[in-house]
Amino acid sequence: MEKIVGIDIADTIIDVWPNLMEKAEIFNKEHSNNKKLSNKNLYLPEDIYTWNEEEKKLFWSLYRDKLSFDSPIKKGVKETLNLLRNLSIKIYFITAKSNDEYIDLEKKIIKLLEKNLIPYDKLFTQVENKGLLCKEQNISYLVDDSYNNCLSALNYGKVALLVNNKYNEDRELLDNMFRIYDFGEIKKYILKK
Repeated sequence: MEKIVGIDIADTIIDVWPNLMEKAEIFNKEHSNNKKLSNKNLYLPEDIYTWNEEEKKLFWSLYRDKLSFDSPIKKGVKETLNLLRNLSIKIYFITAKSNDEYIDLEKKIIKLLEKNLIPYDKLFTQVENKGLLCKEQNISYLVDDSYNNCLSALNYGKVALLVNNKYNEDRELLDNMFRIYDFGEIKKYILKK
């Protein structure tokens, strides 16, 4: 049976979080000076700093594209994905990012992947339920930094590989959910017989 791995992009193959938090802190000081919430499971700056709708829109209009497409590729991504590709494992990138937020979203993602020599077989954008997509596309493994996306994959009988980050490090792992600290670790789960 053909092996297919579904992989998120932001904070899974590219390292958005550090730049996002840096920009959010500067923006918050300049625009609202709200107190930062201490909930470790928050990811979005508008939730962390409790920005109003206007502040949220302004922040994302200033930084969305730069953060999404200019952040560095994580260590081990290219090598690991080339290895999987050489073993005839299909690589599908899956993102919830939408055309409502980005102009020419698919073109920008393809440019990012090509610029960094990242192999892939298919690209899915605007995916609201990654677990359901995994079921529909016969994807066996979902690699994602979102705990909720990993839960969704589990609900459809898939293996979930949770990419560790500060906002998910205290989340409880369930059966068939595994935490990875380095992208290269996905090999030990995907290459199992």
